[in-house]
Amino acid sequence: MDPKLMNILAAIVEAHNNTDSSIGRRTILSIVAKQVDYNLISSVIPGLTRYRYTAARLYAEEYGKGMIKVPSHRTNVRYDPAQVEHFIDFVLSTHISIDLSFGEKTLRLSSGTELHVPDIIRSVNSTRIIQQYYEYCYQMCSDFSPLDLNLKPYKPRLLQALSEDDPDRRLEFCEWILDPTQDDQTLLDQILWTDEATFKTNGRVNRHNCVYWSDTNSHFIIEQELNVPQVIVWEGIWSNGVIGPYFFKDNIIPQLREHSAFQTIIWQQDSALPLYGQIVRDYLDDTFLQWIGRR
Repeated sequence: MDPKLMNILAAIVEAHNNTDSSIGRRTILSIVAKQVDYNLISSVIPGLTRYRYTAARLYAEEYGKGMIKVPSHRTNVRYDPAQVEHFIDFVLSTHISIDLSFGEKTLRLSSGTELHVPDIIRSVNSTRIIQQYYEYCYQMCSDFSPLDLNLKPYKPRLLQALSEDDPDRRLEFCEWILDPTQDDQTLLDQILWTDEATFKTNGRVNRHNCVYWSDTNSHFIIEQELNVPQVIVWEGIWSNGVIGPYFFKDNIIPQLREHSAFQTIIWQQDSALPLYGQIVRDYLDDTFLQWIGRR
């Protein structure tokens, strides 16, 4: 191998290993990622995944080899002092914030001056504060132009977190599916895709499994009731149709064993946290010849 190339790789490896941040390592890899193939780089950087290598190549194409990503431009907005003071007075009013009878905080200004202020607790959440402020200004201060915060309430949507190695796992799964199907055209027909849902006697179903589609926002509201009797329902779907539904409390496998194709089924396991513990994986290894799921 070219000694000059080896010297360059040695410098890259040293800088890569001494960098703490993932974006820093990606920037360093981008210097050589487009000229050196994955097998060579991974031989000198143990544990380097193909996903990180590909990300470095894409980084080089978008920002340039070894170029530091420039943070996006941020715009500062200047507010009228009277509007700011009006909003602060509202937030500190008694129906928003309550002074506690104990404790205080110390605020240190850039000039070195220390301000001692009492601890307070807010009785209204942030979204509600903004809404009430505008309602207050509309009803009580119609001749006053309120502070334009340009804010709208958004509700976060919970998604499963992806680790840095998850893209590699997805790629491995695709390769695992594609290779056997070339020899066995019935492989996909054997996979049983499964899921379960919790139904309650008040007609509700666990909402993380439900999506309501509409061309307009229907402002759909579900009233939460506590301690409602419920039942867990499981179903599986595969090329031969639907298996189930089964109603169960603990384990669905004993009921599923009665199915005629049980011995040839490839089980797909949910990736929820309680469903891929070691004891669960050991049970699936003992029960099925093959199963798909988080490892």
